[in-house]
Amino acid sequence: MITHLSAGNIHARWGQMDQAKANLKWRCEQYAGWTLPYIFPPENSKDDELQQSFDSLGARATNNLSNKIAMTLFNPYGSFFRLNLTQEVETELEALPEEKRAQVKLMAETTFAKTEKNAMKQLERMSYRTAAVMACKQLIITGNALIFHPEKGAAQAYNLRNYCVARDCEGVPVEIIMRDRKAFETFSPEVQEQIMTSMGGPMFIRGQHQDITLYTYVSLEADGKYHVRQCTEHVMLAGTATYPRALLPWVPLTWNLVRGEDYGRGLVEDFAGAFHALEVLTEALATGAAVSADIKILVDPASGLDPEELNRSPTGSYHVGREGDLTYPQLGKQQDFSLAQAIIDRLVKEISQAFMLLTTRDAERVTTVEIKKDAQELETSLGGIYSRLAEEWQGPCARLILDKIQFDIGTERAVEPMIVTGLDGLARLGDLDNIQMFIQDMALWERVPEEARAYVKWSDFMRVCGNARGVDYTQFIMTENEKRQADAYAMQQQQAMIAAQGQQDLTVAAGKQAMQES
Repeated sequence: MITHLSAGNIHARWGQMDQAKANLKWRCEQYAGWTLPYIFPPENSKDDELQQSFDSLGARATNNLSNKIAMTLFNPYGSFFRLNLTQEVETELEALPEEKRAQVKLMAETTFAKTEKNAMKQLERMSYRTAAVMACKQLIITGNALIFHPEKGAAQAYNLRNYCVARDCEGVPVEIIMRDRKAFETFSPEVQEQIMTSMGGPMFIRGQHQDITLYTYVSLEADGKYHVRQCTEHVMLAGTATYPRALLPWVPLTWNLVRGEDYGRGLVEDFAGAFHALEVLTEALATGAAVSADIKILVDPASGLDPEELNRSPTGSYHVGREGDLTYPQLGKQQDFSLAQAIIDRLVKEISQAFMLLTTRDAERVTTVEIKKDAQELETSLGGIYSRLAEEWQGPCARLILDKIQFDIGTERAVEPMIVTGLDGLARLGDLDNIQMFIQDMALWERVPEEARAYVKWSDFMRVCGNARGVDYTQFIMTENEKRQADAYAMQQQQAMIAAQGQQDLTVAAGKQAMQES
């Protein structure tokens, strides 16, 4: 960590941290070459045509999985989190009278629902899912990505070439450096003068469009907060920013993070052998097929045939000769081609299964059940990556979005956002499924013969079904006392309606009689 902040020290620290991940960057270039080369192209290849893989499976698999993950994490048809009162607040509410407690909870639920809706609108304004898909592609290929939540504008996804991170033993980022290119004209006049002086004075032409490298240095200080400073290669920008740990707008993500390492490892690395073998065999098979398709005809020297004459002659022309004067050579490589194709088919199946390419659905609208299914597939097929992203990505995102719409979750943590698409969310969806099955069990009551129902204890029947389904039905089923009160109230309302109707009938009858008498 930098002890004395200066532009030179931050620039030097960037060089040190960037050099430490040189081997990782080289591997990521190779992984990207097998899948999506533009995700992590070679250095200084901005305007160059990127070499494409001989097989499109890597691209299709990565695009499919990245979209599936982004859709599951940030479903466009609902919020990925719910606001709940903390357990401490719930305990305090238990001391209130029942009517007052119900009013407080109703007000809280109404406020929470409105806030969640506003948060999702803010997410759309930030074009968040576009950045999320790009981040997922980077995670799959390189194992690392950084999501930036700016105060204004769209969310951004940094690739590994444009940021460095250092973590403690628990994986918490203690240093982050981002590298951006910023137009010279966008700096303040004072900073422009400093940049011009540092870059040669008059040799730096004002008004000419030039990009300046901007470094953003984030460090976790002893006060438990993140401190942020910015600089160019030679000029320190004025001002600093401080963020609580839960509200840092730069969120470095990893696919799999090994304890003690600063950077993660992606899914492509797990199957690097399969991708490499597929690339080699596909190239060899394509080359062999091209050679086989290049038809050559051998002419017997003793036949007297003129090859040039044959080349000039039209199709169907006549020539003097014997059968066998012309020979089509055979390479005899069909068996080798078949073996290579068999291995390729096995590798394609293996990669397709790993990247969930074989699990597709045809649906215009993604339902809750489908999201649950995708989440379970992601969790079981990818070794817990779904839970990791829910904790590492969705949690900070929810807090940042709530802070952006100026919703204060409370200094005493009275309110907490609960992720509803992680394993906790799956558990809640499981609870809902159990309730639905409990209701179906209750519907079976109508199929029981009426004479048999007379001997069944209804309350005990509900208790047995609820225990079997794991449903605490007492939270939404009225007690006997509440049922009697509800029946009495309903009876009073019915009697009042009958009395009102009777009074109306009397009034009408009196009116008719008066008209007749007149």
